Amino acid sequence: MAVQPGGHYAGYVMQHLAELILAPMDFRELRQWCREDETFPVTWPAWEALMREARAEALAAGLMLPGVVVEPEVFGAWCNEVGIVPGLDALRAYGLVMRHRRAETARRTAADLRVA
Repeated sequence: MAVQPGGHYAGYVMQHLAELILAPMDFRELRQWCREDETFPVTWPAWEALMREARAEALAAGLMLPGVVVEPEVFGAWCNEVGIVPGLDALRAYGLVMRHRRAETARRTAADLRVA
């Protein structure tokens, strides 16, 4: 993963962090899960800045990504299940996987409605 000076992610990687939805009260728990990632934001304001930057990169690239709610315990369990170390890379992957699952469910539902 390309990391720019100052710990910011570059290019397509940054775009896929866009629209991760985290409640402020859950930041500390997520930070604890991601404690091994030196690039993970240390404070809530730094997290918000990273998400704004990711959103801007996604919009500049023409991406309209649906939001993905991040619940720290669910994210941590997913990381353990798939064998990935919690951090920004894992959050990016989690967002991609959750969006894919949501899209697959919508496609199946639409197909079921056409058959019925």
